[in-house]
Amino acid sequence: MKNLSPDIMDGISVLTSNGNCMSSQSVTDIVLQKDVNIKVYKRRLWMLCLFSFLSMMSAMLFPQYVAMANVTMCFYDVSMEAVNWSGMIYMLVYAVFAFPISSVVNYLDLRWTVICTAFWNVLATAMQFATLTPNSFVYVMVSSFFGSLSNLFVLAVPPVLAAKWFPSQELSRACAIGVFGNQLGVALGFVLSPSIVSSECSQKDQISIGKRNVAYILTAVNVMVFALVTFTFQNTPKLPPSLSESQRKKDNDQSHIQVVLSMLKNPNFILINIMY
Repeated sequence: MKNLSPDIMDGISVLTSNGNCMSSQSVTDIVLQKDVNIKVYKRRLWMLCLFSFLSMMSAMLFPQYVAMANVTMCFYDVSMEAVNWSGMIYMLVYAVFAFPISSVVNYLDLRWTVICTAFWNVLATAMQFATLTPNSFVYVMVSSFFGSLSNLFVLAVPPVLAAKWFPSQELSRACAIGVFGNQLGVALGFVLSPSIVSSECSQKDQISIGKRNVAYILTAVNVMVFALVTFTFQNTPKLPPSLSESQRKKDNDQSHIQVVLSMLKNPNFILINIMY
């Protein structure tokens, strides 16, 4: 584009194969695409599937104790309110740390953000081995806290992953798949623990065995995912997947606070927040 003078760019019109004229903006886009190397990698599908599975494993921890509230109350001898807090801590942590964590994510690259997510998942599930006795409810809350930290990182990833790895026409689909993994994990969380842990309150030994089996399953899977993320997840492709991503890299000079303030001044963003 730099090689073409402004008067040529303003006056040029190109006929397409069907006889229609292209606007000067279309010509500009074509020239930009020629100046910028753009490539869509097949590896993007692995990046998306791996993250979606990681997001699912993170979300499974959210309803784990609430899904079998009667057993949790009986086994740990706690109130229903205490059991509810094992899930509500996710909301509390998100409300308190959402903006600080989003700032941290801006300084970390995509790969390290996903590694942090997998790391908190491993800590959260490993901590469940300390929750196998009736007097260990405090460790349930610690495990839930670690899981809520993982959730913070998970929610920030889908749009970034889509923008860095997918072409413009696939952005919405990639974001949808990334979010779908999280929603599927919540659904599975309501099924896994109740299907394995005994519901007979008088059989605390059997409840403890069931909880241990759940901890083994979740920890083993999350350790495997952590290893896959560490050794196979890449930050960005060598070449950008779209013209907009290439331009974003060049124009990425706004601070996180400036971006947040500009969004808060956008009426469309405010309306979407209210609707959501």
